[in-house]
Amino acid sequence: MPENTAAFIFSESGIENVITEPGGYEYRDGEKSVLAGDGIGSLFSSVASRFTFGGQPVETKYVAFVNLREIRGIKFGTPAPLVYNDKFYGVDLEIRARGTMSLKVTDPVRFVRNYVPANVTSYAFDNPKVREQILSEFVQSFIVAINSLSDQYRISQLPAHANDIATRVRNDETNAGTWRNRFGFEVSGVGIESIEFDEESRQLVRQFASNKMNVFAYEASRRRPATWPRSSRSPKASRTTVSVMAAACSSA
Repeated sequence: MPENTAAFIFSESGIENVITEPGGYEYRDGEKSVLAGDGIGSLFSSVASRFTFGGQPVETKYVAFVNLREIRGIKFGTPAPLVYNDKFYGVDLEIRARGTMSLKVTDPVRFVRNYVPANVTSYAFDNPKVREQILSEFVQSFIVAINSLSDQYRISQLPAHANDIATRVRNDETNAGTWRNRFGFEVSGVGIESIEFDEESRQLVRQFASNKMNVFAYEASRRRPATWPRSSRSPKASRTTVSVMAAACSSA
């Protein structure tokens, strides 16, 4: 059995044994086998028993494996615009987000008993029907997580804080935050590929940027020192005019 794998031995009554340690194993548990060294006599006994029960063993058992590695590349997206209260802009903006998340089975027994349907031979998160429920709950927790960051980060800064978002999703008391106790798996990572404004929010951001640029230009013009226009008359002409005015005043 490879590493990061759990092997389940099932009998007709349910889970009989679970193996999580890697290595080689040989299952016997009362079923005689020539390969296990029980001899030819045991083979004839087993054949006679199978004829009695229609060609099948007295008890049917099978082995199933559960992947305990991190399962990556599960895509998600917000089906409708979600509201993000951006403190920088001071308004509620509607955005769409898409990305990928990764899951990890933390309790294989709980996973098999509470999440995997009965009587299936294969079950994977690649199946759209399998992802349907978890994606719906994940998006709800994702919305709660990013809105809890609205007082700290602008929308453009959110992709750089994917680890913080994943932690908040795991700690959500509803939806995805309950998966560990309900189903035996949890969100181990979140990657945000893009966050886009809807058209109305995009116009608001553009208007905000335009107004801010106008304010900067106005404040820059106020800080600039005042300059007075130079006189068209020459300095010599100015001194002559002053002298004539002074002489006129003294004669008077």
